[in-house]
Amino acid sequence: MSNCCGGSTKIDKKAMCPECQGEYKLVFLDTLLHQLASPHNQSIKEQSFYFCSSPECNIVYFGSAGDCYNVEQVRSPVGQKQTVASRLICYCFDISVQAASDDLNKNGASKNKEFVKAQTQAKRCACEIRNPSGKCCLVDFPN
Repeated sequence: MSNCCGGSTKIDKKAMCPECQGEYKLVFLDTLLHQLASPHNQSIKEQSFYFCSSPECNIVYFGSAGDCYNVEQVRSPVGQKQTVASRLICYCFDISVQAASDDLNKNGASKNKEFVKAQTQAKRCACEIRNPSGKCCLVDFPN
């Protein structure tokens, strides 16, 4: 981003959640627009936003100007904020942590993960809008 004087505006890639004090990563506006329920997604103020993944914290998104959105203000359950095995790990292809773990235990390798990897390489995923974190889920799959 640039300002009117030709300098650049620094955007912190990480920030501390005002509720749990954990440090979390930047998330794009597109993610918030698709994840927040109406009317919350229609009144987002311009600022940098961050995704809090802590299951112990009620905040999902927090902004550099102090705006926060909690679990009651998003469209659907946030798997990263849950501890149940049925929580989603892949939002693009509807794969739960339990399904990925069962697949790994049964087959010794994860067919689910290989499927997601192939779809990602073919650019058929939409992680930036489907995953509440705005990031790819592949790093979250069990090994």
